[in-house]
Amino acid sequence: MNWAKFSRPVDGRLVRGDKTVPPTTKWNYYWLRWFVWRRVVVFEVDREIAGRGFRVGFKKPGGEAEVNLATCYSYRYKMRLGHEDCVFFAVNQQGREVSLKLVEIAHKDSDSHFGVELF
Repeated sequence: MNWAKFSRPVDGRLVRGDKTVPPTTKWNYYWLRWFVWRRVVVFEVDREIAGRGFRVGFKKPGGEAEVNLATCYSYRYKMRLGHEDCVFFAVNQQGREVSLKLVEIAHKDSDSHFGVELF
């Protein structure tokens, strides 16, 4: 997945990190992503917005916001949850932030969210 810096200010939803996993560094990121991060945050956007397409993003406190370059058309999606607290957000095709509903924090392979796109 391709991520790009996002320069506009975002409010998003602050989610506390999973303190049971090691802190993220540039050296262990891929190992954590593939083998350690098992918790995900499930979000929803308005179905009308999803029908027109939107992009998902995140911002670590004190860091720069990043947005995924892929357009999402599903009203529900999942984001991985690492050790650090993180602000998650979504923007429409014009780059304006859209309302985001936190559905739950779950295990990555939870049957209740099988088939939901994971970012």
